[in-house]
Amino acid sequence: MWVCLLPFISGCKKDNESSLDKLNVSVCGAKKPQWLEKEIASIILRSSIYRPTRILVYRGPEKEIIAIEDSTNSSMEQQLRFFDCAGNKVAFKSAEYNSCVKKWKRREFSLLWTN
Repeated sequence: MWVCLLPFISGCKKDNESSLDKLNVSVCGAKKPQWLEKEIASIILRSSIYRPTRILVYRGPEKEIIAIEDSTNSSMEQQLRFFDCAGNKVAFKSAEYNSCVKKWKRREFSLLWTN
């Protein structure tokens, strides 16, 4: 039985890697920032199971906020993460995080990438 499943499992891992290769986004004036690629890799390469992941951006008058959605994560803190342009994570449940969530709920973020 394991022999039959092995090609399927290894194929899923390959699909995750090809999704990462297709990560071709620009945020805050930088094309495919390394910190963003690392964050996405930490989600989609974690297992061979498909993990729906999205990158969104809010472009405000003063700054950009990058959101990463990992909807299959069981940790609320990891399901929706926000970052500044330098890749610094907005602290969960902070006033800034809550402000970002409000913008996200009002659909003020634009989709940049999804796997």
